[in-house]
Amino acid sequence: MAGFAGLGVIAPKPTAAEEIDLETDPHTRDTFRAVVDAMIPETSDVAIDRGEEHEPGALAVDLEEYLIWSFNNFHEFRTGGSDLVGGLLVDDLTGTVDLVGLDLDLSPLETLAVEETGEGFEVVKELESEVYTLERPNYPYAEIVAVALDVVAAELLARDNNEESPEPSDEFAAGGLYAQLAPNDRLRALESIVDGSAIDTVHDAIGDVFPHLGILKFVVFGVNGFVQFGYYSEWSGYGETKNDPPNQRVFEGGVQSHEQTGYPGPAAGYAELREFPGDGVFELGEDGFQENDY
Repeated sequence: MAGFAGLGVIAPKPTAAEEIDLETDPHTRDTFRAVVDAMIPETSDVAIDRGEEHEPGALAVDLEEYLIWSFNNFHEFRTGGSDLVGGLLVDDLTGTVDLVGLDLDLSPLETLAVEETGEGFEVVKELESEVYTLERPNYPYAEIVAVALDVVAAELLARDNNEESPEPSDEFAAGGLYAQLAPNDRLRALESIVDGSAIDTVHDAIGDVFPHLGILKFVVFGVNGFVQFGYYSEWSGYGETKNDPPNQRVFEGGVQSHEQTGYPGPAAGYAELREFPGDGVFELGEDGFQENDY
């Protein structure tokens, strides 16, 4: 986790109607909640056999926050490139994806814009009657990937590659079409980005605000790794500091995945490995590895 860049401080600007105090916009949050729920769902059947600690899934530890944090911090962009800004309207999306015969709303998104600020990037997402303005030190991948997933979901349905009919979700009410897919179809939509031509549709739809679309494959390819790493590491045990920069987090314990796997949790290491004799291959002391500054 320490390998990620420092957490971007998000300072949403108030709308005319009310002051919004959110880490990201509701559409982004519910889209990533739909992602992690599909990958690590609740497993009540496992709990029956192995105990109640095995029932909770990714949503119980707010794992979507880990994905949003990771996506917005894994790749640093330097400002000053004219190809890093742009905007689109929701009409651009519906005009790009073939929705003939589908009586579905693609996304609650009405407009999306990304601009350089000199110190980072500003992303503006207009969702129906609310406007969310977020400041990011790095490029706002999470907010844009959430839109890309709606486009991919529409393409999946247009090609009739879904196994179940999409339905509005009370649990992910702020999400778009992706969040309305059945869990297995959400996974299928992700796969279509990595192994399929959905990337071309995404490029046509949001290429103006996603300057290096090839990175989308890299990001999505790593979604499974991000989810598993976030869930099975001690990340959720940092409580309210879990989204702070790594060197500012305070471990509180109580990690759900540790209880499920029987892992006792992190423990202090040793400054040297004792009772390991030198064998001439490594430069060891007589009694084994010696303490050093590291």
